[in-house]
Amino acid sequence: MPLIKARKSRPGAGTGAGAGAGRRLTKQQPVLRREIPCRLAVCAHDVCRRALAAGASSAVLHLRDGEGPLVVDAAAAVVYWELFYQYHQSWPALVVPQTAYRAVQQQGGRNDWRSLQDAVRDPRYNIVTFANEFHCDLADAAADDAQAATPDEARRRIVATAQWYAHHAQRPTAVLTTADEQLAYGDLPAAAGVALHTVEELVTSIFGEQAPAAILAQTLATRAETLRAGAADGLAANAHGYVPHLPEDELLTGVASGMFLRGRLHVQNCGRLAYVRDRFTQDDEVLLHQDIRIDGLAARNRAIHGDVVVIE
Repeated sequence: MPLIKARKSRPGAGTGAGAGAGRRLTKQQPVLRREIPCRLAVCAHDVCRRALAAGASSAVLHLRDGEGPLVVDAAAAVVYWELFYQYHQSWPALVVPQTAYRAVQQQGGRNDWRSLQDAVRDPRYNIVTFANEFHCDLADAAADDAQAATPDEARRRIVATAQWYAHHAQRPTAVLTTADEQLAYGDLPAAAGVALHTVEELVTSIFGEQAPAAILAQTLATRAETLRAGAADGLAANAHGYVPHLPEDELLTGVASGMFLRGRLHVQNCGRLAYVRDRFTQDDEVLLHQDIRIDGLAARNRAIHGDVVVIE
């Protein structure tokens, strides 16, 4: 029995002097700057050399002869971070842009997030982060937080970061992504003058098809596919898979016709049990009520305790 009427506004949530009382909204305001070090061990630029001399970061990238860094995108970081962490000695130098860093924080598992933090702080790992969203040269590719949430903008940011490294270090730089994401990039990397590699290709090239690293990569890919399939199949039954609210005129018509019942939502202190109390009168004008149990957050459809709602 899904609830289909939007909840009422909380006190202080509207406009006026008291609006938003008791609530704190925080929005990230980027401060763009140019002096962000590349964190390459050998770099001729003054900004980067001063940062290394000052010990701004204990983690630096050591590039082999003729080798450039790999810029890891969000998809590869979320799915394969365990692989990068365990076999870091065999991988080329990895740059984790802030775009991918945040993706692991928000979408990856707790262990992946902790190992990522450890890796970018430990000089034994040839892995560094780069604040691509705060660099002046990448400002066009990192316009605002709203665009950062879109997949296309995230890809443009990654490619722009790889292009910046290629120009800055004068080394061949590539974007590292997954096989599922490869087609989504289209001609964007080639137009920027950077290569595009998939984790699956590099695992086979570096370790071989039957190596433990290849088996781990396949396991991680299968796990990610299972999670995506489970999320898609279980969306309707998910506690946060809410149904759309109906227009008010349809609600009133449904209540008048008896199709819907109107009442007030009561949620117990534990937050798990809830019911709607439907008040009505009999012929002798005695006020009666009936309680209708509501199971699950999805059935409440974003309503909170005390809201006037309708049920079907």
